[in-house]
Amino acid sequence: MWAIRRGIVTRIPPKIINDDAFIGITLRKKGWKVMFVPEAEVFIKSPCTPLEYISQRERVLIGHKQIEKTVGVVPTTIGAMALKKPYYSVKILVEELKLQKINDYAKILVGIFLEAISNILAFINLRKMESYLVWKQIRGTKI
Repeated sequence: MWAIRRGIVTRIPPKIINDDAFIGITLRKKGWKVMFVPEAEVFIKSPCTPLEYISQRERVLIGHKQIEKTVGVVPTTIGAMALKKPYYSVKILVEELKLQKINDYAKILVGIFLEAISNILAFINLRKMESYLVWKQIRGTKI
């Protein structure tokens, strides 16, 4: 969810896959702060099946590579941060694990596995970036 002043971002290139990441980078390049507001509540419907999750994440990851290639900046993600600041990333993961119940650990491991598959597919399909311009609807995310 975004709240930005009108006129700061005037144009999003037509072939950008991840418009939200593009907006964030554009704001930072113009000297604006992008802040996380933990009190804000946004309700979204997430993918319902592992295949839907992988499809969505693959598209997002390819979009991030596209932005890196187009703008020269890598979107800030936990994955990108893991490569640049591994200690900090592990610290975030450990803190998050402390908040979870022990029986949620299996779900977390499945999530890590699905994310790994998504990254592998994104790497394999990176050369087909154009095919990700029109998003394939993920039925589970629609009410």
